[in-house]
Amino acid sequence: MEQLLVLEKVLHENKFFGGERIGFVDLSLGSLSYVIPIYEDITGVRLITSDKFPWLSAWMEGFLGLPLVKEHLPPLDKLRPRIGFVDLSLGSLSYVIPIYEDITGVRLITSDKFPWLSAWMEGFLGLPLVKEHLLPLDKLRPRGQLKGACWEE
Repeated sequence: MEQLLVLEKVLHENKFFGGERIGFVDLSLGSLSYVIPIYEDITGVRLITSDKFPWLSAWMEGFLGLPLVKEHLPPLDKLRPRIGFVDLSLGSLSYVIPIYEDITGVRLITSDKFPWLSAWMEGFLGLPLVKEHLLPLDKLRPRGQLKGACWEE
């Protein structure tokens, strides 16, 4: 819960982690807005409520409500039998880490250093259900310069 309080504090009065525009942190944590309600549904335990975490709750709702995100969310009924909670939780990293590597020129995950993780990432991104719901990279690639946690034109 302490980590959620940190996120709540960072978001205070902001639409996204970087302010009014989506940034790297939003993309990195975006899957949580989809996965946490699944976890809550499975366990019956509410982690994030608008009473306890008003800014985080609003961010999750806002992130999932973005047209680009909304149209690429995989249907829950197709996810549950094949992909586990950990896969869903960490799956976005399979997508975000290569973007980060492309932007920075720094390789974080290589098959020689992390063979199992590299194979899992490749396999996760290769699942037809995941592939068909990935956000298009050309719409995510930043244009302009990095200013803080956001890209500015």
